Formats: sequence, structure tokens, C-alpha cells
Amino acid sequence: MTGFGKAQVKRDFGIICAEIRSFNHKFFEISQRLPANLLDFEDRIKEHIQTKIKRGRFNLVLTMMDSLGENLSNNKKEIFINKELAARYHMALSDLKKRLGLKEELSLSQIIALPNVLIFKETREDIQKIWPAIKSVIDMAMGNLIAMREKEGRYLYLDLSKHINAVERSVDKIDKFQPEAIAHFRSRLRRRIRELTKENSLDRGRLESEVAVFARNSDIEEELTRLKSHIINLKRILKEGNELGRKLDFIAQELNREINTIGSKVESFKASREVIEIKSCIDKIREQAQNIE
Repeated sequence: MTGFGKAQVKRDFGIICAEIRSFNHKFFEISQRLPANLLDFEDRIKEHIQTKIKRGRFNLVLTMMDSLGENLSNNKKEIFINKELAARYHMALSDLKKRLGLKEELSLSQIIALPNVLIFKETREDIQKIWPAIKSVIDMAMGNLIAMREKEGRYLYLDLSKHINAVERSVDKIDKFQPEAIAHFRSRLRRRIRELTKENSLDRGRLESEVAVFARNSDIEEELTRLKSHIINLKRILKEGNELGRKLDFIAQELNREINTIGSKVESFKASREVIEIKSCIDKIREQAQNIE
């Protein structure tokens, strides 16, 4: 199912924004675009999203900004001054200046330019401090996305119900057509025998025997019973929800197996037409099932 969610949270260390999109997919996949200083959270983010949604392809973009709106895509750099080392440099240079009889004054810029006096260190925000904010913004964005998916889900529910009801109507029609098909076969066989034998009398025992063979070979009672059972299960699962995509797809496969068997047995044009209609509906059910969690 498709959807989109966006959110942001503000904390003392800055602002975190999340945008997440979902697309139809049979399994769970996620692509994440994170700032360098948040890459350590990649696995944790995936696991957290999987607790909310089990199926679909997701694209997540997280950004961090300071209070002025500037991106904080890298770790912060802090300046450290080694005051003790600078004092030793100053003492050593002052002593050297006296020995050499130099009058030039030592400047601060000269001292801080010396090795290891001025140090730039990258600092990382505390994980325990940042994670709650990341979790919060993802939850907010996911809430918006799920609301959009639920809206789409209501349309899918109506569409699936329509196809399931169409299958049920066609199954009922096929069930009613069977006695008519047997009667039609008996009449057609009687007429054919008379045409071939040029006789007005028939061997009724032989005729009924042939009709019985036809009825046995075209018996679809078991298949119809299983079809009706699958339809009941489809309706039940559709109302229950809770990760029904794979269940719907599985039952739709079972429906397809039964209707293929029926299609190979029935000879009635009317029944064959309903078989084609059922197959078309099953294809639509399976297609929609791929889009449902």
C-alpha cells in the first residue's frame, strides 16, 4: 500500500525531520538516507519500523538541523587548547629569544600555530540522548503514513468485497446449471442416437447408463463445496484484518485450483462463462492482495 508521512521534533541539540514513503511490495524492504552522525541508528530504525508495519517498500529520509536551520549532517567539532603545552612553548621560546638576543615579541598566533596547541576534536551526541527524539519523529511520521494507508485500505476492502461477492454469485450459478447440463446432455444424446440409427425407439437402459457416466465425470459437487468454504474464509479474513495480504493470496490460489478443475469438467456454455468470470475475479483479488499488509 502507498502512503506518505512527514514530521519533525525540536530538542536542545537541534531539530530532527523525518519523511517516509511506502510503496506496494510483497515483503518488507526499507531504504534509509541518514546524516553521517545518525548512521549508527540504521538497524535500530529498521527494527522499530517493522514493529509497526510488516509489508511494503519504504523510503526514509532523516535530517538534522540546528536552531537556525543549518544542516547538522556531520559530527560537531569542538576546539581544545592545550594550555600547559602552550606555556611550555612560550617559556622555551622566550629563553631562546634571550639567548639569541632577539627583540621580536612573541605573538599568540605564533604560539597557537605550534603543533598540538590548538586541537579540533569531533564529538558525537550521546546515543541515549538522540534516540528518543529519532523514535518520536519516526512515530509521528509513521502515524501520518498509516492514516493514509488506512484510507486506501478502506477502498481496497470495498473492492475486494465486490470481487468476492462476484465469485460467490458465479459459484451459485454454476451450481444451478448442473442439473440443466445433465438434462441437456440426455436430450442431445437421445437425438444423436436417433439420427445415427434411424430408429424411433431407444435402448433406455443404455441411454441412462451414458447419462450416468456423463454425470459422474462432470460431477463438481466437491469442488463447489470447497469453493464455498474458501469464500467464507475470504470474507472472515477480510473482516479480521491483521496481516491479511498473504492469507488472501493463499486462499485465492486455492480458489484458482478448484475453479480450474471445474472448468475442465463442465461442458455447459453458461457454466464455462461463469468459470471465466470467476478466474477474472480471482486474478483481481490476488493483485490487490499484493498491496495489502
